[in-house]
Amino acid sequence: MNYLLLTFFVYGICTSLSISATDCKKNYVKCQNGLQCVYHGFLCDGGNDCDDQSDEDEDFCIANRCQDGYVKCKDNLQCVRAIGLCDGDYGCRDNSDEDQDFCRATKCKEPYVKCKDGLQCVHYAFKCDGDYDCRDKSDEDEDACKATQCGEEFVNCKDGLQCIFHVDLCDGYNDCRDKSDEVPEFSKATICPNEHVKCKDDIHCVPLYGLCDGENDCIDASDEDLDFLQK
Repeated sequence: MNYLLLTFFVYGICTSLSISATDCKKNYVKCQNGLQCVYHGFLCDGGNDCDDQSDEDEDFCIANRCQDGYVKCKDNLQCVRAIGLCDGDYGCRDNSDEDQDFCRATKCKEPYVKCKDGLQCVHYAFKCDGDYDCRDKSDEDEDACKATQCGEEFVNCKDGLQCIFHVDLCDGYNDCRDKSDEVPEFSKATICPNEHVKCKDDIHCVPLYGLCDGENDCIDASDEDLDFLQK
């Protein structure tokens, strides 16, 4: 039987608080009253999932070890996702996951990168995407964006300040602030990402696995045109 056990004193009487996995499906554990199973990841997460609230009992949570991918808040009472540390949103009730000193000393987990002020981690794909994700707005800094190389499946807008998905070129919507993604001449000059090929219009790129699959991935339907593909 898998269980989590904590022994403590109440009014001088030695008692035990346990949350057992008996009769619960994998990754689920029983609440103390034995009437309910909750997901192990919900233990000590700041919300009462057990009707008897045993999953948030302070003594239990202090002794509870967070599951993989989670870390303890400073008060030792709550587990939060490690990837959410210093992301600009408070996950810990004591706000320790966004503490400035802690965040400055914390290294972002890939594929996240630090904002210029060192206080926040944002996803790499959000850099230079036209939206402010860093509170200090450094992810959209013009000089930094001009020096940034867009990631796989992304292309630079003509002004060099923004990265957009390659599939957004000439899709009828202005994704680039300079609107260059809707200029055919600009799109024709771009190179397709790895494992992609240009459609007959020489503008759009489609993945190799989309060729001759019975569905039109190219706007001009050339990915299903055998004569074009055999050239």
